[in-house]
Amino acid sequence: MSLIRPRFPMIEDGQVLFGCMEDSCRTAVDESFLAKHADTACQDRYKELLRRDYVAANPNLRYCPYPSCTETVFCTGGRASSLVVEVPTVTCGNGHSFCFGCGMDSDHRPCICKYVNLWLKGAREDSGTAQWMKANTRECPKCHHNIEKAGGCNRIVCRFCRFQFCWLCLKDWDVHGYNGNENCTAWKELEPDDDATAAQQLLKKFLFYFDRFNNHELSAKLDQQLCEQTEERMLRVQETGQLSWIESKFMKQAVDELTKCRVSLKWSYAMAYYLAPGNHKEIFEDLQANLEAAVEELSQMLEEEIEEDTVKSLRQRMMDKTIYVHLRHDILLRDTAAGLLEGRWEWVDKSQ
Repeated sequence: MSLIRPRFPMIEDGQVLFGCMEDSCRTAVDESFLAKHADTACQDRYKELLRRDYVAANPNLRYCPYPSCTETVFCTGGRASSLVVEVPTVTCGNGHSFCFGCGMDSDHRPCICKYVNLWLKGAREDSGTAQWMKANTRECPKCHHNIEKAGGCNRIVCRFCRFQFCWLCLKDWDVHGYNGNENCTAWKELEPDDDATAAQQLLKKFLFYFDRFNNHELSAKLDQQLCEQTEERMLRVQETGQLSWIESKFMKQAVDELTKCRVSLKWSYAMAYYLAPGNHKEIFEDLQANLEAAVEELSQMLEEEIEEDTVKSLRQRMMDKTIYVHLRHDILLRDTAAGLLEGRWEWVDKSQ
């Protein structure tokens, strides 16, 4: 005859501290008690609840926020006042990077947790504006046909009139900021306008930064798609003996670097939105623009045709540019981190 195990509804409800259900008994229910009286599923549930309570009670522990990941990360910083001078990015045992401070399932450097939360809150509260900002089309400034972005690069060629322009500012690409002229990634403070309210002026500024924030999310996806589309062509090049299997991975390495940079760039726009105008913000925007220009140049290379007689040259140029992009990315993150520790950044708090 099989033994019928008693049920423990308290454990099913998420409790771990309770006594014997008999009114006159003061025995505490613990792991050894459950090992004798509960089934395996109940014991496993109890152990998981104990782990959760332990992690929740320890400020130096946090579960990885990625779905289905059960890893726990230990970090001695990343709490309370330290969050204004650091972005505590950690990586769990399964390779997932996230912020230990706010638990966001992404590396949101260089923006600190306070302003990440404010930024996301602002986007959620204005769903109509968010939908407008997420639009993937622009009107050609010359022929006025609607153009859909097909690649990660911001250089757009109108398929109707062949006019080349910048996706962000719509200016002629030949006189664009990436070519040494005026930078279109930095916000220019608006002149006072008697016809515009303060809220309207603030909305224009928010749209400027969020459009660039959203553009890097879109571009990262398009860069990845473009890389996947070239894999078949790269296989054909391998078959000709022009490149080995390892050598043919240069494009994936470039996309991986681009993806990391675009994540940092999109959050750099959230940070720039909250930075007070001044010399420090201008220096930050110079570093931001330098990285953005390098990212755009590398992204343009992904769109080049892969030919047997030029693939080795393309590989060398793309590898060199990937290294340069990595260095520019490192400079931006290191300088921003140093500025946080030094208290260099001055913020315009828009939480009120």
